[in-house]
Amino acid sequence: MSEEKIESKNQSSFQITGLIFFLVSLLILFMFFPALLIILSIGMMPTLGAVISDPTTNRAQSTCVGFCNISGLVPALHQLYLNNFSLASAYVIIHDEFYLLYILGISAMGWALFFIIPSIAVSMYRARDKVYLIRMVKRYKDLKEIWGDALPDSEILTNSKGMIKSFHDETDREVA
Repeated sequence: MSEEKIESKNQSSFQITGLIFFLVSLLILFMFFPALLIILSIGMMPTLGAVISDPTTNRAQSTCVGFCNISGLVPALHQLYLNNFSLASAYVIIHDEFYLLYILGISAMGWALFFIIPSIAVSMYRARDKVYLIRMVKRYKDLKEIWGDALPDSEILTNSKGMIKSFHDETDREVA
């Protein structure tokens, strides 16, 4: 019981330390590079939205949108760097619709990656598993023809006769 309290205290102190470090960094950034702070605060709005609405425990949505958003900010930050971090340059970047469209478009790609990649991965795994099952059924069928009754029936294959029949039909079509 006391170990859990110690762990929760360590986690909360770690979070407070991180928050203090973040706020001090923001203060230093505001003091020395106000134009950079302006560009980052406006440009990182999609990431803030992802952090607030992220339901995942490992913060996958925030990470995906955040990295894409940072990559979208690179051209604006480079332009700001070339103009020595001047406030006038930040004003020009903020009011340029192409920079904003680029930043928001790249962060939208991060959102799309987060929502599309899992469904693509699931469909690829299903297709791979289907091919593997078809090969297994065909191999079992060939072994059953060779060994006959000496080969015991598989519970999984006999319990799913409808599925096996459809796989047999597919394998017969593939072989032919």
